[in-house]
Amino acid sequence: MANIVCATGNGSQSRAVQSEAVEVARRQQKPLVFLHVVDLGQLGDLDESLIPAARAELAWLGNAIMRLAEDRARRRGVHAESVVLYGDVTTSLETFLREHPVDLLLMGQATNKAIAAFAERVRDELGVPVEFVATGG
Repeated sequence: MANIVCATGNGSQSRAVQSEAVEVARRQQKPLVFLHVVDLGQLGDLDESLIPAARAELAWLGNAIMRLAEDRARRRGVHAESVVLYGDVTTSLETFLREHPVDLLLMGQATNKAIAAFAERVRDELGVPVEFVATGG
């Protein structure tokens, strides 16, 4: 059975995306994967000595967010698991989508043209529908 994938980050809008993903998975009776990417590139230029600490802290935060999301899903009767990846967000997401059966990708609102282009590429090249969740932020 293919999964519903919820791409989620550290931001305050992520909770809305997670909640919508849980409800979609519940209605469709499909397993849910919360996917988080630790992308140090989003931090800008870091002193090389800070990279291990930044990676560890962002991984810890990502894992904590994923565990909380899994718990909320299970409380709604949805089988959920989480995956934390490392690297560029769009590259990591695309690789995951190519390697796993996915029926739907849910993401937060496209805030720039690069995210919109990524979603279009996922739809066109991978055949995976993408839904943006209005997060109010």
